[in-house]
Amino acid sequence: MAFAISSLVKPIAGDLAVGRGTVSMAIGLGRLTTGLLAPLAGYLSDRFGPRLPVILGMFLLALGLAFMAFIETAVGLVMVWSVLVSAGVALGFMIALDKLVVQSTVHRRGLALAVRFSVVGLVTALLIPLVASLLDRFGWRATCLIWSVLIVSLIPFALIGFRGGRVPGDSQHRAAQPTTGKSDTRTGWRTIAASRAFWLLGLGFMAQASINSGLTVHLMPLVTDQGYPERMAAALLSGLILLSIPVRLLTGTLSDLLTSRTLVIGFGGMLIVESFSLIWFGTWPSLTGLIAMLAMLAVSVGAGTLIVMVLVSRLFGEHRFGSVQGSLMLLQVPGTTLAPILAGYAFDLTGNYQLALWGFAGGLMFIGLLILTWRLGGASPSG
Repeated sequence: MAFAISSLVKPIAGDLAVGRGTVSMAIGLGRLTTGLLAPLAGYLSDRFGPRLPVILGMFLLALGLAFMAFIETAVGLVMVWSVLVSAGVALGFMIALDKLVVQSTVHRRGLALAVRFSVVGLVTALLIPLVASLLDRFGWRATCLIWSVLIVSLIPFALIGFRGGRVPGDSQHRAAQPTTGKSDTRTGWRTIAASRAFWLLGLGFMAQASINSGLTVHLMPLVTDQGYPERMAAALLSGLILLSIPVRLLTGTLSDLLTSRTLVIGFGGMLIVESFSLIWFGTWPSLTGLIAMLAMLAVSVGAGTLIVMVLVSRLFGEHRFGSVQGSLMLLQVPGTTLAPILAGYAFDLTGNYQLALWGFAGGLMFIGLLILTWRLGGASPSG
């Protein structure tokens, strides 16, 4: 849903006779739904375990994709994608699965999360060419319907494979606290909301997720607008995801060894380097610049979310992980909602994505420098 949607932007815009900005609005409002439902998904995962949100999410996603096959207007696109499809993704495929990994592991939690996201990345990389092929052969409506049927067929496996409630024996685990040496699994929400750590992670997470959201939604059109064929664009997108897999595994391994302070410095530096790659391609578009931008996007996609999750599990503990992570995703809402929309309308206004790339670069640069400034000023993730 994060990457294959890029293949649908042009076909949907052409079929419904709307601009890319309108299609991007549906996707952006879908990110709004995802962010707003993230705290609920986190609460359900903490309270009932993964089975309930996963099954509910699969049902809503399948229903939404089935309805996608029959929409005829931009209003219908916005309603179906931004409500049903996005609600299904938020409930079933994000925090519930992250919570399961965090609750089931202790000593090598970073690596476990890396493996979880690496499996997702590998499957996504394999499916993107398949989606492109289905679009070429059957059209976008039939492709959505095929995907709906596939998800329905997997619901019985989820009913069997996911259990309700907590993982036995793991509810007493306490996350390591390399920065402060204190356990904080029962921290109250007032303390969490007042901590510098919460807002530091929220700002960085928002910047990373928002810009990556805006880029991935428009990546296929951006590449094909440079004159490259759609098959090459799909191959580059798959390559980006494949590259994120070793990045995830390396990040997960290192995060188990590094202190929280070091992880924060690396997070801020990553945002700044990514901003330079966007400036490079936006100012001097070339195949070399495109590959450099995609490489940094792969690093950001692979490392950014993983670093944030490791820090959340360390600083706030397994007991609060789902709720805290859901709240951080709620803070992403303005950025993840607006980034795809602004990129789409920037193209409709100027005929290219240069303005959007410069804007994204400026946002990443500002937040990255802010994170490093807080760090150099004596701030630590523990606040």
